[in-house]
Amino acid sequence: MQFGVFSQYQYNTTDPAALCQFESLAATAFQEQQLFHYFEFGYRGAVTLQCDIDGVGQSQSYSLSTTKLTDTHRLYFNPLAYGFVPHIHNSNSGDGEILWARPMSLPPRFYRGLRTHAEFQIVFSGRVELNWYLDGNRLDHNYVFEDNTGKTMTEKEYFPSGTLGHVLQYVQINNPSEGKIFSVETDVTLADLEQQSMSQQPEG
Repeated sequence: MQFGVFSQYQYNTTDPAALCQFESLAATAFQEQQLFHYFEFGYRGAVTLQCDIDGVGQSQSYSLSTTKLTDTHRLYFNPLAYGFVPHIHNSNSGDGEILWARPMSLPPRFYRGLRTHAEFQIVFSGRVELNWYLDGNRLDHNYVFEDNTGKTMTEKEYFPSGTLGHVLQYVQINNPSEGKIFSVETDVTLADLEQQSMSQQPEG
């Protein structure tokens, strides 16, 4: 991330530049910090991905490749990754490229004060393995869900006893090409969603 007033570029080739354009962020992007969860992105070819927030690099960095015209993937931020502007980039000098990218922040219902979480519900396909983090510390248990039918499955699992904290996050740790997570909710967040749905119903 670069800050400044004037921007310029240089290149060391004799061929004329066909087009050069700088993209800047509006001031509104710096008004409120968010708790970022992951980047969802589409890509083609071979890419080496890294991400940062406000110019601070995250620990995640790995290579992907696909033979599809377009493939999708998720790159998770570090736990408790607060900031204003997330960024993802490809450091591979080959012909692969990121086609689109969308940063996803953690929904507020996962960090609304000190609460005890007893169980969670996951909707997935294939094989997924995930770790949970409570206030930035990994819970001493990893979870594996697997289904070979090719269908979308819903399963429930329990947290370790005494899972009490403010911010609860998950990270898929196996290769997302093996399986996909569609949604994850805990007993607390599901109760929040039910309460919100009931409060939004019009009066009869």
